[in-house]
Amino acid sequence: KQQEKEEAARQRAAERRTRQVENVLGSVLRTAGREITRSIFGTRKR
Repeated sequence: KQQEKEEAARQRAAERRTRQVENVLGSVLRTAGREITRSIFGTRKR
């Protein structure tokens, strides 16, 4: 039973880590996309 508890805790920690990584990647992609579109449209407007 102790092993099962440890396994469950390990799985939860892994899921939390994956979610954090996904959140970071999403925010990075969002900011990068905004910068890219701004640079593209900025050069076009000029």
